Amino acid sequence: AMFEGPLVLANAVRLARMAQALQVPVFGTEQNPDKLGEAMPELRTALSDCQARILAKMSFSACPDGLADWLRPPQRAAGVGGNARSLPKHLQKAAPPPDRPQRNSIVIAGCEAHVCLLQTALELLEQEFEVWVVTDACASRTERSRDAAFDRLAGNGAELALLEWLSLVNITEPTKDAWGPVLIVVYVISQLSSTYLMTPAMQSKAQRWMIMVLPIVFLPFILGFPSGLMIYWLTTNLWTTGQGIVTRRQMPKPVIPPKRSSRTPPKDAGESPPTPTSGEPQDDGGSRAGPPRRVKRKRGGGARR
Repeated sequence: AMFEGPLVLANAVRLARMAQALQVPVFGTEQNPDKLGEAMPELRTALSDCQARILAKMSFSACPDGLADWLRPPQRAAGVGGNARSLPKHLQKAAPPPDRPQRNSIVIAGCEAHVCLLQTALELLEQEFEVWVVTDACASRTERSRDAAFDRLAGNGAELALLEWLSLVNITEPTKDAWGPVLIVVYVISQLSSTYLMTPAMQSKAQRWMIMVLPIVFLPFILGFPSGLMIYWLTTNLWTTGQGIVTRRQMPKPVIPPKRSSRTPPKDAGESPPTPTSGEPQDDGGSRAGPPRRVKRKRGGGARR
């Protein structure tokens, strides 16, 4: 059994999932799978999901069995013959590009750390690769063996890292790279919510819709901005959204005044209608205000209104 085996296996699976999300090529190795068996089923599933190439090796180091060729394919030999060297530079043909891209930075994890991983990493360092060892995704049978392997790797130039370090966002990268699309989606949602909460209620619907559409219109322009600037905008929007929620909860609801019609008599602000005294007749609401109407009587005794 490996020291902290379940934790190391979970971190190795997370490392494969992270590489799949970032579209980083993944390579796996198995030591004599016919006799010692294949990788754990959980890790096998994660490697299959990210379309990893599996190398069956017989040596402790994976480089003699072809791992270095997978990482850095050999260059094609330039054609020899003729007088190509005597031609001017602008007439010489450029060297053909390699069949596969070369990768000089390698992130490595596995077990046992003091045997297979150590020998593979040391040989990659000799071939001038930049090797990053994910320490919390490596294991040995004993803690002392694992730590001794880390000490030797660090002394030979390998970089020791944690899985959490690799999952952090590089704020100098453009927003469209790595975790940038996730930041863009969260930024748009936070911008829309902050705009909705901070927009005055008396603003017209056309103005509100115009302000709500602006974050989407600016998307093509912010794709080349650094991720750090996007994180700054995102935190500002979240702070503004929180302010809007607290302000709306603490402010009293506005009182809507009653509708007034043309028949409503004018009423001065701050004045209340006079209350009748005990000796004055009270208006029951049916009588009409003003002087009494005069009625003209006809000669024949009839009344005309």
